Amino acid sequence: MTNVGIKKSDLKNITGNPINDVLAIGRELAQDKIYTIIIDFEKKIRQGRNLNLELAVISNGHYYDLKDGHDSSMAIDKILNYERKLL
Repeated sequence: MTNVGIKKSDLKNITGNPINDVLAIGRELAQDKIYTIIIDFEKKIRQGRNLNLELAVISNGHYYDLKDGHDSSMAIDKILNYERKLL
């Protein structure tokens, strides 16, 4: 997840706060019905806020958790093949 906010934008609700900006863009993706896939590679303790999952929910996207040492190239290939069948 980004740690730098957006300074200038024509998008609504852009504040310069990295978390708020990412979630605002997620809302725009949902509003514009842009198909979204979030693949989470971030390895961290499973406590607290999961911004990748939040972004997937806010954007009406699909979330995949690959934090647990999956073979990422094979997993991404399977995810994309599955998602293509949904389109």
